[in-house]
Amino acid sequence: MKSVPIAAVGILMATLALAACTTTPSDTQLSRQAQQEASGRAFTAIPPYIPTEYTAREDINWYLQETEGRHTWYVYALSFTGEPLFYIVSDMKPRNICVSITAPDRVAGSSAGYAVRSAPALDGVYYGGAACNAYYMRDATTGGFIELAGDTFSLVSSKTPLFLETDIRRLEPGEAN
Repeated sequence: MKSVPIAAVGILMATLALAACTTTPSDTQLSRQAQQEASGRAFTAIPPYIPTEYTAREDINWYLQETEGRHTWYVYALSFTGEPLFYIVSDMKPRNICVSITAPDRVAGSSAGYAVRSAPALDGVYYGGAACNAYYMRDATTGGFIELAGDTFSLVSSKTPLFLETDIRRLEPGEAN
């Protein structure tokens, strides 16, 4: 007789365990399902445009070709109002000091898990995700190191001198001190 109540308790526990395994959709799952249904209706109503020309890729290739190798660069510093402050002639394109040749591994996390991601750009370097307001370059005449840092100016770089209607003059090596 004792085995019947024990068996009944065992069956009851197994039933409860199975019931606990049966899940109902979570709010997140219901939200995703609603979003997918809405997206499906939107795509049906107004199908997305599928490009036939890839000018952005063409432009990126042109940019990479133009910036590859050593060239003379005319680098103009502009104030926050757009007024020219000075210019520098460099034998390299100004580089953001946050650009690196080593991977800045990032841990991307979500409720589904974590992943380490890093990928170099097409020019073989790693660009940081944060804003960095320091640039370096080399003076074309002396080969001297130049670093420009700050957030009250912007830089404009060109492989040809720009005609600016202003009285700015070239910043000579050693004059920035």
